[in-house]
Amino acid sequence: MAQVYFHCSNTRGVLMDRRGMSVSDLIEACEEATRRVRSLIASTSLEDWRDWALHVIDEAGNFVDTPVYDRARLGPGHRLTGPAIIEEPDATTICPPGTSVVVDHLLNLVITPSQQNAHAARQKEAARA
Repeated sequence: MAQVYFHCSNTRGVLMDRRGMSVSDLIEACEEATRRVRSLIASTSLEDWRDWALHVIDEAGNFVDTPVYDRARLGPGHRLTGPAIIEEPDATTICPPGTSVVVDHLLNLVITPSQQNAHAARQKEAARA
């Protein structure tokens, strides 16, 4: 188990997570990050979260920065590599580290998980069964 913290920042400031949570692996940390981002986006706050970044930090100070993208600004041929959060009015797409994302000519997000993430997800699913 590792203790991780979920901080958010933009050009105007930082929101610090002082409690954090214990997670067993990166996949669990990504799942929790997804829940937290969806909670922020669904809140009744007037804040526009599209220029924010999520920082997942462990006890040793290791971190993963996760930018938040506005889906409307991604055009055909746009490529990015996770970790990333792609936000639009009716959905939020979470792309774990190593995930490849390409916007095709019809503006679909074509997402390819990394081999490591796909393998870890299969192992976690098998452990639940």
